[in-house]
Amino acid sequence: MIGARYHLDAGALVVEELPMPKARPGVALLKVRYCGICGSDLTRYRRLSNPPETMRKLLGSISPVPGHEICGTVDGSPFLVHPQLGCGECPPCRSGHWGGCLHSDQSALIGLQLDGGLAEYVAVPFDHLVPLSKSGDEDMMKAVLAEPLAVALHMLHQSEPAIDDTVVVIGDGPIGLLLFYLLVRLGYEKTTLIGRHEKKMAIARQANGGRVLAEEDNIEKCTALRVFHTAGSQAAFDLGFNLLEHGGRMVTIGYLYEGKGLDPVAFNALIRGEKRLYGCYTYSIGEMREALRLIEDDTIDVTPLIGRVVPLEKCAKDGFDPLTASDPQPGKVLVRVPS
Repeated sequence: MIGARYHLDAGALVVEELPMPKARPGVALLKVRYCGICGSDLTRYRRLSNPPETMRKLLGSISPVPGHEICGTVDGSPFLVHPQLGCGECPPCRSGHWGGCLHSDQSALIGLQLDGGLAEYVAVPFDHLVPLSKSGDEDMMKAVLAEPLAVALHMLHQSEPAIDDTVVVIGDGPIGLLLFYLLVRLGYEKTTLIGRHEKKMAIARQANGGRVLAEEDNIEKCTALRVFHTAGSQAAFDLGFNLLEHGGRMVTIGYLYEGKGLDPVAFNALIRGEKRLYGCYTYSIGEMREALRLIEDDTIDVTPLIGRVVPLEKCAKDGFDPLTASDPQPGKVLVRVPS
């Protein structure tokens, strides 16, 4: 079969012939149809020319196959993949929230530590497969976005906003856009998305509700009881924290790779303002099923968020490169794997 891997010594993402994964007890062999390119994939791709030592230790000189937003078939039946694996025995794992596994040495992600979806086949535990109720090609394409939508759902569940709360979403990437769509569709009328890319904010405006503002707009008046930080930058984190009202709650999923973190002034504001800061990581199998249902019953129309579909053999040139350009293409880029 063919698949893509990061070759760190060559500084390239290479599509090449790979051995076929083997099915084993409890593990299915899924024939991949579509795989989304995630921001975490792009973070590693950007560093290929000069990978840090931590990246070399994690991936080796040649990485496993990337890609964790996966939809495909097993014996002709369509499935979505929950990519996070755990020990299976601790309380979070037993509840289906494998991202909260208490045993870090047994925690792994399909598409990071394990071979992922940028290949013709991927090995997936049976209990990590979520069946689709629709099997058309377009249905499978849209189902891929249930993975990032499940992240957005988990953020919403962490925050627990009241329906009339003021809400701000920081970031116009796929998760920020999906969260904005979700909030608007669920009736949170006092929702604002703050972004920095006009083409992506144009997608947000298709939600037909809420407000969409650029960072340079008069955003200091956008104080909120609930803030969602989805963009991995210190500036975005600071912006979200500063917009948080007394007693408010900020949920963050955007990793910080540089910057000062929470400085003493902000920490003191956290205390005086009785603000609450919540980290958020992955989602449960139940939340993935809920996300897929929201897409399949057309509660959330994810079609405007699909930017382009590229073939596997051109995933670097037509997928990763445009997404890491100075003016990145808006919308989710999906990789189509040959039948």
